Amino acid sequence: MGCRACCGFGGLLRRRVWYWFATRGDMAVMMVAAFPHIQAATEQQNIFADTANLDPAVTRAIEGIAESEVTRGCTTTAPLRYCPDKPVTRAQMASFFVRVINLAAATTGDDTGASS
Repeated sequence: MGCRACCGFGGLLRRRVWYWFATRGDMAVMMVAAFPHIQAATEQQNIFADTANLDPAVTRAIEGIAESEVTRGCTTTAPLRYCPDKPVTRAQMASFFVRVINLAAATTGDDTGASS
C-alpha cells in the first residue's frame, strides 16, 4: 500500500526501511488538518530558528500549534528549535494529543474532551 493511501495527507509520512513514521513537521500539518480548533498561523513569524526554510504551509502549521500551546519546540533555550525533520516519538505524539484534547475541552467548555 502506498503512503498516500494510508495517510491521506498527500504522502507526508515517509517510508524508512520497514516501518512508517511521521516527523514533527508532519505531525503539525496533520494536527491542523484534523482538529478544527487548531489554526495554522496566517503569516510566517519564524518562532523557531529551524523552520524558516521549510515549505511555508508546514512552517505556518508548526507556528499555529505553537501559538495554541500544543508544542513548545524541542529546545527550551535560545534559539528555540522545533526539530521538524525528527521522527515523532510515541511520548511526543501522546503529549501533542493530550494538549489538543485539553484545548478542545477548554474551547467547548466540555471538560471530558468529547465533542457533542
